[in-house]
Amino acid sequence: MRVDRLYTRATASQIASDIACAHRRDPALHRVRGMFAAEQWEAIWAPAENGPPGDHVVWVRLVPLR
Repeated sequence: MRVDRLYTRATASQIASDIACAHRRDPALHRVRGMFAAEQWEAIWAPAENGPPGDHVVWVRLVPLR
């Protein structure tokens, strides 16, 4: 799903990195709220197709447990 917000390139990149790496961090030290310790997420960022130049979006996907 796409996060319903536009970001600068640096912010979108940092948010995607924080989400994708959250499963490796102590849950007390998560930099993103709403994530549980047992969850693993994929996240990517890209330029916004319908936004002003320079705006970016973040896409996230919950990785299913095996």
